Amino acid sequence: LAGCLAVVMACAGAEVPPPSIVTIHVRETAGIRRFEYPSNARVLFPKGSLSDARHLRLLSNHAETPAQYNVESTWPDGSVQWLWVDFNASLGPHQETTYQLEYGESVKPGIVPTGLKVTEGPDAIQVGDMRFSKTGAPLLLSVKYRDEAIGQGQNGLAIADSTGALHDALGAESLKFELIRSGPVYVVFRYSGRI
Repeated sequence: LAGCLAVVMACAGAEVPPPSIVTIHVRETAGIRRFEYPSNARVLFPKGSLSDARHLRLLSNHAETPAQYNVESTWPDGSVQWLWVDFNASLGPHQETTYQLEYGESVKPGIVPTGLKVTEGPDAIQVGDMRFSKTGAPLLLSVKYRDEAIGQGQNGLAIADSTGALHDALGAESLKFELIRSGPVYVVFRYSGRI
């Protein structure tokens, strides 16, 4: 019993290290008011300082703000090297604001962001109310706006060469579709191929 009591006391006295902080500065540069404008930051972490993206929290004026975290790369030890932080910012014309990104084993996010729902199928990807083709031509398969469904029309990815000639994505060799960031705050996908 004395051995168990000593273990409990030792655990109770163990201190959890405080979170580390990265400061993110956001500035509106076009002179217009922004409401919940998509913003992102790419953050480099020292080797071994962040084990994974579960121990992060974005703060604005000491209050947590919804954010999406995507690990771009890791160090050889598996810790996070480069991280994308996606969030929505509201700023007045030419206004600046500062966010604090807390990280460390003691950090537990309290807010789960909601927003864009992404569903990937074999030939298309649905992002909210928009459906995109994985072939890039047509690019936009459908859009639902309020109660109106807009079907596909003449649209698609096209590349202009040095002479000004346009080349449709359907002519691309080895066209590849890749989902890079899957929401719910920010969605990025990439088309690559050879024309």
